[in-house]
Amino acid sequence: MAEISPGNKISSFDDILEESDKEVQVLDEFSHIRPSVKITMLAIFAALGVALATAFAYLPFFELMTFTLFIGGAVLGPLYSVFLAIISSSLYEIISTMLLGVGPIIFPFKIIAYVIIALSGAVFGRLQYKKPTYFWRFFMGVIGGLLTISYDLIVNVGWILLSIQGEETGFTFVAYFSALALGITITISRTATNVILFLFVPDILSRAIAPILGSTKDKRKRFTVFQRCELLAEEQAKTKDNIMKTLEKTGALKFGDFTLASGAKSKYYIDLRIIPNFPEEFNSLIEEAVSYITKHFPDIEGIVGIPMAAIPFGTLIAHKLNKPYYILRKEPKKHGLKKMIEGEITKGQKILLVDDLVSSGFSKAFAITALREEGATVTDLFVFIDRSEGLADFEKEHAINVHYLINAKDILDKVKE
Repeated sequence: MAEISPGNKISSFDDILEESDKEVQVLDEFSHIRPSVKITMLAIFAALGVALATAFAYLPFFELMTFTLFIGGAVLGPLYSVFLAIISSSLYEIISTMLLGVGPIIFPFKIIAYVIIALSGAVFGRLQYKKPTYFWRFFMGVIGGLLTISYDLIVNVGWILLSIQGEETGFTFVAYFSALALGITITISRTATNVILFLFVPDILSRAIAPILGSTKDKRKRFTVFQRCELLAEEQAKTKDNIMKTLEKTGALKFGDFTLASGAKSKYYIDLRIIPNFPEEFNSLIEEAVSYITKHFPDIEGIVGIPMAAIPFGTLIAHKLNKPYYILRKEPKKHGLKKMIEGEITKGQKILLVDDLVSSGFSKAFAITALREEGATVTDLFVFIDRSEGLADFEKEHAINVHYLINAKDILDKVKE
């Protein structure tokens, strides 16, 4: 079964990222930059980093490459951030060798440090607040300090490893440790500089770049992953509340002794067949379905409602989505064209199955089989309510994913409230 839907629980951090992107469409504003623009920006960030590093080369107490690579990584993403780190470090080593006479002795260690910094920027690029808070500023400052210290540690490891070679390189432990005190002072100064930069500049820079890219028009963007989860939870809660109101107003939820289509006994029964008798509630339920289907199945090419309960739901959903609706019978007609499905389905056509609710799922099997025999591609079943306690066997046997808006446990919990 699909791990997340408005009725499901969030099961993992990866699911949060994947589903929140689908549900709220709040990817940060730089995520859809065209490759050509990214390449141009990569060149700009590389040139900026090298220029700043070269300008302050005689002032080792300032280290600006870390900040430039971090921001570049946040804007460009993981892949381009690696190229940015390699290009920036290579250019800087060439220039520093020409101008300062400092050869690329620890070049490999610098590349490692630069790549880590740029990738860190790419990761944290997803976690931007729409409006900076004091905590977020503090958090960014800590990140800046830690990255600077990490850079100096990696580079110093390089010096230590080279020092071990002794006479082969001209370095000795005595010379190294005599310079260590100065190195610590430089690291403290660099760390303080970058803490200040990371505290204030990212927000200023993002505000400056975003209008240029024309991305600030969408006010839903630039949320943190945690804000995405909050928005997703709010949307789920709203959907559940709407469905509960519909069940209450229409009397579709009944308690007593019932036998379900699967043959199982139940103390409650959900009769969605009566919902079309209540136009306002019917339309509300359809709108919830349309919203979900639009976000999760943008490429469907047709709708089929499983008879009989889902026919009115499927028909109206198809109408609102401007998709063809195919009438499915439980068995072929005995006369006329003797068809089981009305309408011409083309081979490979993506059909979404719709039903009112699901218990065991196996009563839907005939529909899946019939559609696939007609050549349709059927991979998903959408229902309003899942009253099962697990559909893994059904999904595995029929190679289908079940999606729902609310489950029976949520309904019964709300009734108890």
